[in-house]
Amino acid sequence: MIYYGKKKFLGLFFAYILIFLITIPGLLFFIPAVIAFLSKMINVGVSLLVFGFAMWMLYQLALNIILILVPYAIVIGDLGAIEGIKKGYRLVMKNKLSVVFLLFVTQALLWGCDLVIQVITSLMNVIPLLGIFINLGIWILYIIFIVVVITPLSVVWWTRLYMDRTGMKPGEIPTEIPATPAQAPETPTPGPIYV
Repeated sequence: MIYYGKKKFLGLFFAYILIFLITIPGLLFFIPAVIAFLSKMINVGVSLLVFGFAMWMLYQLALNIILILVPYAIVIGDLGAIEGIKKGYRLVMKNKLSVVFLLFVTQALLWGCDLVIQVITSLMNVIPLLGIFINLGIWILYIIFIVVVITPLSVVWWTRLYMDRTGMKPGEIPTEIPATPAQAPETPTPGPIYV
């Protein structure tokens, strides 16, 4: 598992750098606000700043949805960074409804868990001193629940979607993963090393 993770680290790293570079043009939405502020039109500048921020957030949201399957394409499909971005994009464009539905389900699950925790912690705020410690314990348990249950469940769902839409069967990964990585040959040291 560690060997496979090392193998995919660089591909994912470069893919995330490319995705970051794709998000930079979204900052162009702020140029009209900057021009308005430099022209001493403060009211127009504030309006354009709010509008630019809203457009930038929509741009970010669209990119996140369009490129959501990129890590799965790189890891499961055994692709490089650029090929993974292309494959993830094509897969999302072919399966828009499934992707949006799964994204909605995962976000609704997180929202529902958060709503339950907010209700419980607000009820615990009634208890004067003990309520703070109970809330702290509840939040720690909630974070553990998110990390241990919700996040892996989401990853399994996205993986199944990717594998189903690409025609892969469970247990069928196109790369050879050795059971144990090859041992590096030992190099003898000429003598004691003093630091």
